[in-house]
Amino acid sequence: MNHPIHTLLLAIAAAAFPLKPCPAQEAQPTAPAPLGFECRKIDKPFVHIPIKNGAPKVRLLVKVDGEVQHGMDVELAQDQADWNGTLSVQKWLGKKLSIVPENPLPASGWIHHMKMSDQLSDQDSVYKEKYRPQFHFATRRGWINDPNGPIYLNGEYPGNPVIPYVAGCNRDGKMVWYEDKANPANSHWAAVLLLDGSNSSLWTSKNLIHWERTQALDNIDVCPDCADIYQIPLDGDPGKMKWVLWFGDGNYNVGTFDGKNFKNETGTIKSKTERTPGDRDRNDHTAQTFSNMPAADGRRIQIGWVLGDRKTPQFVGMPFTQQYPLPRVLTLRTTPDGPRLFFEPAKEIEKLRTGVTAQMQMTPLDGTAMPLKEDQPLGELVEVNAVFTIHKEVMTQPGENIVGLEINGQKVTCDLAKDQMIGNDGYQPLKVIDGQLKLRLFVDRTVVESFAAGVPWAPLSYPFMPADKPTYTVKVFGKKDLAEVELNAWQLQSIWKK
Repeated sequence: MNHPIHTLLLAIAAAAFPLKPCPAQEAQPTAPAPLGFECRKIDKPFVHIPIKNGAPKVRLLVKVDGEVQHGMDVELAQDQADWNGTLSVQKWLGKKLSIVPENPLPASGWIHHMKMSDQLSDQDSVYKEKYRPQFHFATRRGWINDPNGPIYLNGEYPGNPVIPYVAGCNRDGKMVWYEDKANPANSHWAAVLLLDGSNSSLWTSKNLIHWERTQALDNIDVCPDCADIYQIPLDGDPGKMKWVLWFGDGNYNVGTFDGKNFKNETGTIKSKTERTPGDRDRNDHTAQTFSNMPAADGRRIQIGWVLGDRKTPQFVGMPFTQQYPLPRVLTLRTTPDGPRLFFEPAKEIEKLRTGVTAQMQMTPLDGTAMPLKEDQPLGELVEVNAVFTIHKEVMTQPGENIVGLEINGQKVTCDLAKDQMIGNDGYQPLKVIDGQLKLRLFVDRTVVESFAAGVPWAPLSYPFMPADKPTYTVKVFGKKDLAEVELNAWQLQSIWKK
């Protein structure tokens, strides 16, 4: 208990030196949280945006001098970023830049990780990642998505036409130049536009700005993804030109086109018929052909999208996902079922061969996985051409009638009884022609592609994740004495190391 004199002294001290709240307890004016990233004068060409894989998506609006230029959906990192995306702002040098969320965010940590830069993000590590495909194209950073609008320009193969909103999806318009040789003044742009899950339409324009709808494609089996329309010679004869109307699921139609209306002559050709529920090969998706190919070249070249699994990132822990398959040359040929598209790898791929090769002469299958003898190791990037000469009399004997290749642990199995080429969880048709089955396989670090000669279907493709300590070997397998096999294999080089 305090003595009365102590109480008096405390009272005097309190009066002389009144207590103040400690700084942490003082009422401070609350500074408003910053709305977004701001640069008062753009003096560098790039902005780095912090990305966290799996974070909630945020829509950011890019404003220049207060005007919204475009929006982008990103998995924004509030703390440590997994990687940095790059936004080019070079065309706005000297102007004011603001990048703000469309809706207020509860946290603003991302702002502190944004920065202007003279370089693209992650300059030292890009294209050197553990799972980066080496001769298939993958985006530098982020999600690659559909190969919309590929164009050949000035020796290279990747502005903005205006078609108003019509209905539903209203997406994936493919523009082509229709040349009216009889009356060049009537030449114009034509476009096929997807409207919703079951409809599409054709449009025309003289200037890529003002468009007129000329035909509703109500009688066409439509996939609401990446339509394409192009002209191609039947059996290589320029006097027998046909038009192909293609959709993202690989279904297509062959007919004529007068610049305004498409006349279907074949009905919808089902490129992906079903063995079980689901597409026959879901890993080669939304393919498109290159426009503006030089007339002297004359090829119709297509590139697709190795989709993989929509729900799971294809490359775990990588700052990019998805990849494109190899470019393939399309030809339209007469078959007993009518005109059909055939697919072959573009000849330019042969330029990737390093000179390291291996061969297997005509060798009977012995029922085991027979390794290819390599004088020099082929390594992880391999092309293999295989010719199986089939012994029909052995097919009547008990046992599965299969042959196949195993390259670096990845198998492509050919079931001759079912005429199917099987890889991972996908399959495509194949055909024995004149007693031979011809395959051409490409194995990259993270994807397999297999072409079967003489079959009017897209190649079989599937992505995979390599083992931590992969074994690089080429093997051939199959039913004993079912076939003799001849192999030619090439080591391929990376497209990035140059």
